[in-house]
Amino acid sequence: KSLVNYKDLIIEGDKVYLKNKGMMIDLGAIGKGYGVEQAVRVLKERGVPSGIVSLSGDLNVFGDQVEVAIRNPENEEAIATFTTKSEDLAISTSGSYERSVNIDGVVYHHLIVPKSGRSGSDFLSLTVLMEDSSTLADAYATALFIMGKDKALKFLNSHKGIGVFIVFPDHSIYYNDTFAKLVSNLNIEELESK
Repeated sequence: KSLVNYKDLIIEGDKVYLKNKGMMIDLGAIGKGYGVEQAVRVLKERGVPSGIVSLSGDLNVFGDQVEVAIRNPENEEAIATFTTKSEDLAISTSGSYERSVNIDGVVYHHLIVPKSGRSGSDFLSLTVLMEDSSTLADAYATALFIMGKDKALKFLNSHKGIGVFIVFPDHSIYYNDTFAKLVSNLNIEELESK
């Protein structure tokens, strides 16, 4: 935890340094989104008119409107389905259910809050929809997840271009107006309360 500080990343021209011994760079919060974005760019440059590029929890739908499902964090079923409206839509999901470990009955997942050094606990899953940028969608999904509920909802109120669909630990569901504007035929399955 003492080595986590973005301010200790020194960028000089095309060189990058880490200020303290033992620090590492982890691009997990944007790496897959960037990969998806670059794959879409290459496909478009080669004349592919439409498609879907998917890498783990990140995907981009371009050139067509398609049906998409958001996975239920409790099982393999869909919690929501919708049809994309935009012809270039980035979708990224961060969730506590994919990469986790159970130690003595306590589940720890990979989305770590830097301030506490612990797994974020305010969401089961958080899906971001944005027009165009898969890199930003991936970054926002991770950042919002580790911000926690209050900060994330406040951030979303001042960043109207981000669509979001959230599943909370009590199984309640929230989605904002931007999400609703970017999709059609939204169908949400009810989760059983714990």
